[in-house]
Amino acid sequence: MESLRGRPIATIPMDADLVILDCYDTIVVSDGPEGAWRPRKGLEELLDYLQDRRVAIASDSDEVEIRVLLRPYRGRFFGVYGAGNMVRHGLHTLKNLGRICRDARVEPEKAVMIGDNRGYLDELSARQFAIRFIQVPVGGAFSLASLIPGRRGTTRASLR
Repeated sequence: MESLRGRPIATIPMDADLVILDCYDTIVVSDGPEGAWRPRKGLEELLDYLQDRRVAIASDSDEVEIRVLLRPYRGRFFGVYGAGNMVRHGLHTLKNLGRICRDARVEPEKAVMIGDNRGYLDELSARQFAIRFIQVPVGGAFSLASLIPGRRGTTRASLR
């Protein structure tokens, strides 16, 4: 697995044929416990950039809820994988990213997972299936468009 520890900027690798996105606090954010979920800044630009690649959603939340939330982006994802796609591995329950790779017919080394949980569910799932991981910072100020190679500006996303 590739690691860029200590480097301040990470972008989607050019060789990634499959981009797996976490949903909550990654592509949608909330303004607090009572706030409604809304698309994170730069989501539309990111999806436009990824239009020629396979893009999937992987979440531990209810799949129907995710599909309703992402209805404006219907057709942009080849698959939405919710709580039914979790798998037990040792002491952990992980997102079954291996299934997503198989469904997409993409080898794990050609995939990248983008999520907010460094050292927890998103990153552990990526590690288990030998998939590169990009962590986005918590909070709505970060723009997903900054993950596009060649974009100017700094991010705090990190590739592991």
